[in-house]
Amino acid sequence: MALAELAAEPFVDFQAGPGLQTVIEGLCARASLSRRIRFRVGQMNQLLSLVGHGLGVAIVPEPIARRSGLAVVGINDPRAHRHLALVARGRVPSNPAARALLELADVPDP
Repeated sequence: MALAELAAEPFVDFQAGPGLQTVIEGLCARASLSRRIRFRVGQMNQLLSLVGHGLGVAIVPEPIARRSGLAVVGINDPRAHRHLALVARGRVPSNPAARALLELADVPDP
């Protein structure tokens, strides 16, 4: 589905912040999609509940969408992804949990 096809839909969105909501705003702006936001929420479960009650549609990460039990339509836009980075004070984190995360994420040693 192209984002422009959602122009007539009411949206449920996250409150302003540096996370997912910012990514979604940028994606919609690049697609020239002007959204009519009906509700703004602070938590994913609130967002999914409002969508489940038919009060709007929402753009969420695909793994969450698939587990939600709601109807899911993929967005065909190569920019619809997120890049993540781990930041630390040094090149090799001193925290054992951070080192374990790097190993699980299959991040090569610096």
